[in-house]
Amino acid sequence: MASRNFNYTGRMLITQECIDARLSEILQGQKPPLLEIEFDWEMKPALMEIPSDAEVYVDVWKDMSFMRFDYGRFGNPSSPDNVSLSELDSWTSASFVVRIVKNGIILGASKKYSVSIAQPDLKSRRSLIIADYEDLGERPWKLDVYEDIPLPRLVFNKNGGMLQ
Repeated sequence: MASRNFNYTGRMLITQECIDARLSEILQGQKPPLLEIEFDWEMKPALMEIPSDAEVYVDVWKDMSFMRFDYGRFGNPSSPDNVSLSELDSWTSASFVVRIVKNGIILGASKKYSVSIAQPDLKSRRSLIIADYEDLGERPWKLDVYEDIPLPRLVFNKNGGMLQ
């Protein structure tokens, strides 16, 4: 069965190719990350029909926390002075949408996208196993589990031992 979507609002879809977004940390876990976004509207030529004086907003959220950033005019978007995600509940990931608005009417909007920091959140998570490297001869790995160590230890052969 074929399905069809109708766009009754006339809004243009801002595709992911037009948006380059990432989170960058200032000091690991000590300060909130910065949301860095760059736009390339030319990746979708239909967007060039939008008036250059329309406003660009980025709405960012995590769980029940929300922030909005004003990126200026569509014709020449610029990053706000402060793009710190200080108001979000988590500093490791966030969801966001981009909206282009003129006179209170949304002319273009993106789908929901996510950004994250590729490092684990060490404040709320702890490892269940310790990874280590040793010379194990021909053994590729071993697992140490003893009553006197708090966590199991998975040891990999630092010389890349192979079983024959």
